[in-house]
Amino acid sequence: MVNSINKTSSQKKKDLIKLLIDNSKIVEIIDNQDFNYDTPDYLINRNIFPFAKIDFTPKDAGTYIGIKINYPRISKNITIKECVISFVIISHNNHNTVLTGEARTDLIAEEIINMFNHNHDLGFTVNLLSDIEDPLNETHYYRKLDFKTEITNSLDNLYNNGV
Repeated sequence: MVNSINKTSSQKKKDLIKLLIDNSKIVEIIDNQDFNYDTPDYLINRNIFPFAKIDFTPKDAGTYIGIKINYPRISKNITIKECVISFVIISHNNHNTVLTGEARTDLIAEEIINMFNHNHDLGFTVNLLSDIEDPLNETHYYRKLDFKTEITNSLDNLYNNGV
């Protein structure tokens, strides 16, 4: 279990990335030809990013996962905030189809959903909010998974003398 409940967004992303690189199915589906299975950290900032990477060069014909964390709403009592964790899976059209004919974006999305939906391993429960796929541009296809949770607001309460 990775307890991320009172961590910063950056720390939460590190925890999520660690869970992704520890998942052998996701590592296999990403299919980075330069990857050494003895060092899964190799995929960090090459195929798995703490942001949604969209600036690909022609040599970047691969599959990528970006993580976004947003806090769209903080409740009136200021102790609870809504948190949306997004996984953006992007694959080059020439790399998206696996040997069985399935799309890498679909297979990775299925595995992420299995890992995180209704899961308590982060110290809070996340629930799948949306699952959207579309072409990103002429050469890349994407699938975006949004998970929602409510967590405690770790910001200092400046109202009512912190009470």
